[in-house]
Amino acid sequence: MAYLDYEASADAGSPIEAYRISVGDDCYNLTSHDEDVVMPGTSDLFYKCEISSTAPRQSKEAEANKVEIRLPMTHALPKLFVQSAPPSLVRVKIWRWHQEDPDEEVRRIYNGRTRGPRWEDNQWAVFECETNYAAMRRSGLRWKYQNPCNHATYVMVDGYGCPAVEAAHTTAVTATTVAGDTITISGAIPSGRLRGGKIIAANGDRRGIASHIGNVLLLNSPFPASTLASGGAVEVVDGCGHLFADCAGPVFAAETGAGAAFGGNPTVPLINIFTTGLR
Repeated sequence: MAYLDYEASADAGSPIEAYRISVGDDCYNLTSHDEDVVMPGTSDLFYKCEISSTAPRQSKEAEANKVEIRLPMTHALPKLFVQSAPPSLVRVKIWRWHQEDPDEEVRRIYNGRTRGPRWEDNQWAVFECETNYAAMRRSGLRWKYQNPCNHATYVMVDGYGCPAVEAAHTTAVTATTVAGDTITISGAIPSGRLRGGKIIAANGDRRGIASHIGNVLLLNSPFPASTLASGGAVEVVDGCGHLFADCAGPVFAAETGAGAAFGGNPTVPLINIFTTGLR
């Protein structure tokens, strides 16, 4: 019997589903089977877990092809999302095969991503997943006629974008004090220079910097306690306010040609007369 025959059979099928949820370089190989299993044709081991999912759908509407994966809140994977979402994209793959199939035919039934879980009944973490195709169908960022720069800082594609090099604006420091989303760092970086930049922990986890006053940084969200503690080594990256004054200022002038690479329209007024009235 072929895979589809087992799928259609009323009593011969004995399906096994295997889940791979990847958070950066870390992979969680899980299965809903009652014991650990090795995927046929591979050496990949999937660990038994109280995991389940809704059935994948095939629809003309890409946004409708969603799958929900349910895990106990006590599992290590949902715990990554308790304080804030991991910075890396969370990818999801699901395979299915039948235990009694002598051909050991494996089908990948889902390939997508998830942003994170919602919490149900103080017991379950439910991950809503979307296909990669649905994500690619979203409208991308469009170039706007505006005063601020349209370029993403430190991003250059095919010779177009922001010419600043991130490595040249990265400084190694020590997080002398870590208190939630507030971090005190060592060094003497001019106040405000890191606002809009980022801070990177030793394991690659990163957070945006919302405020920089003296040696104190206010982050967009805190690091997990397992990632960064007081005394930990971090790297901080200069921020950019996306205004012409930032692009042509002393921090970036040498790389941007004193503002020649600015991606906005600095002559556009910053005052909206429809909200402030005529002055």
